[in-house]
Amino acid sequence: MAYDPELFGKALPCLTAIGSALSPDYAYSITQQDHLNHEQEKVEMSRSYEPNSADTSNVVLSPALEDFVKAYAESVHDQWSYAKIEQGWIYGEQINDKYRQHSNLKPYKLLDRMDIAKLEDPIREALKSIEKLHFHLEKTDAGITRIATKPLQRKKQKDKNAPDYIPKALDFNSVTMNRDMQELSEALARNAHEIWAKRLKDRLAAIGGGLHCRLVPFELLTDKEKQKDLKFYQDLVKYLHTFGYRVVKNFHDRNATISSLASRVASASTLINDKRFAYSLLEKLLEYVERASITMQNYKESSKFSLHETYRLTTQDVKFFGKVVLPLIEKYFQAHRNYFIIPPSLKTGVSCASVKEKEMSCSLFCKLAFLLRQKFSAFGNDVSITVRCLKVLVRAIDVSSVMRNSQEMVRASLLPLFNNIAEDLNQTVQNLEQNHYSNIKGTLQRGTTSLGYIHMVLLPVLSSLLDHLGKNNYGVDVFENEIQLAGYKILNALWIIGTKGTKLVDREWIIEELNRHLPLIGDCLSSFASCFPVAFFEPEFNANNKNASNVSQLSPEAHDVMTNISRTIPNLTNLIADIEEHAESRVKYENAPYVVEVILPCLCSYLSYWWSMGPEKVKQITEPPITNVTSNHMNSVLGSVLKLINNNIDAIEAPWMKRIA
Repeated sequence: MAYDPELFGKALPCLTAIGSALSPDYAYSITQQDHLNHEQEKVEMSRSYEPNSADTSNVVLSPALEDFVKAYAESVHDQWSYAKIEQGWIYGEQINDKYRQHSNLKPYKLLDRMDIAKLEDPIREALKSIEKLHFHLEKTDAGITRIATKPLQRKKQKDKNAPDYIPKALDFNSVTMNRDMQELSEALARNAHEIWAKRLKDRLAAIGGGLHCRLVPFELLTDKEKQKDLKFYQDLVKYLHTFGYRVVKNFHDRNATISSLASRVASASTLINDKRFAYSLLEKLLEYVERASITMQNYKESSKFSLHETYRLTTQDVKFFGKVVLPLIEKYFQAHRNYFIIPPSLKTGVSCASVKEKEMSCSLFCKLAFLLRQKFSAFGNDVSITVRCLKVLVRAIDVSSVMRNSQEMVRASLLPLFNNIAEDLNQTVQNLEQNHYSNIKGTLQRGTTSLGYIHMVLLPVLSSLLDHLGKNNYGVDVFENEIQLAGYKILNALWIIGTKGTKLVDREWIIEELNRHLPLIGDCLSSFASCFPVAFFEPEFNANNKNASNVSQLSPEAHDVMTNISRTIPNLTNLIADIEEHAESRVKYENAPYVVEVILPCLCSYLSYWWSMGPEKVKQITEPPITNVTSNHMNSVLGSVLKLINNNIDAIEAPWMKRIA
């Protein structure tokens, strides 16, 4: 059906009203036949597990796919080498864990035949099994797509005979997977598990039998156990996409189940959840986002139209996405936010979302945020409604449930989300320091580091995200290991932009733009201070804090990040003393607006958060302190705030006074 503005304009209020009024847990009735099917499935689950992998003995790959096997095997080796070097490993003739030396840290072509076979055989087997798994590959005319490589900080080699090797690790986060690609990667991971299980069962039978905790159907594995195979085959499918291959699911199997194993783990609760209105709607919304993402991937600048006109005149599905889907998302999640964030353990008498529905809502937020970041210019006038959707969506995510039950979602969605935010903010800092005005203004095609994108999209969404984490005490669950490192990067960049941004440039329009959005940066830092589980103004207590990950040991880059944090973020005592001195000197607001708009909101939020864990509130002295915040610090800051207001009491317009109050 073609998009009709008048028709959908009249239908949208009805659609949103019905969606908001209908209970999310409304479900179609389960028939007696459904119940009988469920009982039959329980009987099937009681049978012993027999691995059943795809038979590829008669499949021969084409020369082009054989070339792909070698190319992807080299890419896998480069990814592995990149991770090793980032962790401080260097080349050595023998593997030595103590000195972090490895003999395979060399170009792919120099590896032994046995090592090459270990890399190529799983890839070759996966490509052979694609047809057996009811998919096929279509070669497109797009050719090989270039994707970015990850930057590398190398440790100097002491051995002069070591090969000069710089691994080119590709950043697959920039490649978006459609539904067929996602289903193929899951089918390949499932088939790989079946192959491994069959070999293991044969080996155990040869020695008289035995048990293994992973000798179960793929669906019964934990997310952590599935992650290794899933990540490998997701990257393989993405690499196929960059080589110009399109994954297509066979038409006669599109409505069939990929494997009979999925039916073994169906349960009555799953049967009910799948029939819920919220579950069905989330499936549909994710499908619309995927479809819009695929369409926008082909979006290019036009010589005939402006960017806005090109976007408006391209396809009907993008218009439907912007004018109907996004308003529906905003209204629906505004009305049913509590349904998605109430934990099932809380006996409120109100229904709550299933674990799968919580994962889907988190996935919807991350995919929409990634699409807006990747194709910012393609959204045109729909940027505002998209940002509003993201701000509403993020408040409907039960982050604690996702972190606890869906490590795959964390690695695939939440971690890249925080890393992207950190990357964009730090690139903005670099642009300000190096006076890259074209990047700051956003005249280049990629505008995620422009002030327009930062102020319109990134900061409002980030503020809502951090505020949600703080109000629901999700910070402890989220900020650990790599995400905690990304949090430090975000803190460092926000502090520099908020307190020193105007001093780095000499263009008046940039200075005015930065000053105009200082309250937004202050909101972000205030929300950050209320959810980050480490006392960043008091780093001397980090060793006592069980929530403080040893991020400096994650990689050489992480060590540099923590070094920059120690130089940028002041100590609590010095910061309070500087504010007192600023208040005593009777400096006007206009001369240093960042003190009121950025530093004070962050500090007040920090003191309020950590006072509850300070020496005045914690009576047990057995555990070492994690902060030294007392009421004296809070009284000192309050006195400085009153002096600042008194110093500017004669100002005609001072909206900052209301904000600071």
